[in-house]
Amino acid sequence: MRALITGGAGFIGSHLSEKLIKLGHRVTIIDDLSTGRMENINHLTGHENFTFAIENILNETVMDRLIYECDIIFHLAASVGVELIVSHPVAVIETNILGTEMVLKIANRYKQIRCFTLVDDTIEYLVLLSGIPEADAGAPVERRKFYFDGSQVEIVA
Repeated sequence: MRALITGGAGFIGSHLSEKLIKLGHRVTIIDDLSTGRMENINHLTGHENFTFAIENILNETVMDRLIYECDIIFHLAASVGVELIVSHPVAVIETNILGTEMVLKIANRYKQIRCFTLVDDTIEYLVLLSGIPEADAGAPVERRKFYFDGSQVEIVA
């Protein structure tokens, strides 16, 4: 399987990359390093099944090539952090909303992509990798999360 991970130099993306490579899959990540860190992926950079693009997900030319070459997309790219959201709200909206739209639009162009996964928090990541039902992963079943401009709002029933 050829996986594309947007936001792959972040905490979750780097661990997902490592896990997929250990399982024998090819991994390409794209990250502009605005919140992701090279330190998270340095140990992967020499691996034959790992490719890294330092770029913004709003670059349609680059995204088109990367998405065309993959079988599955894990869309983790997001502008996060209260300070960033408050100081650059328009940039946050562009990355989070328009970036997601860009990834979906291009993925739709190439119908052979088997799966698109949008993971929005650590619990979903742990569930994804472990196979543990979300109800058993520590989060109350009745809790629902919504995001606006990168800010998490939790609704507890």
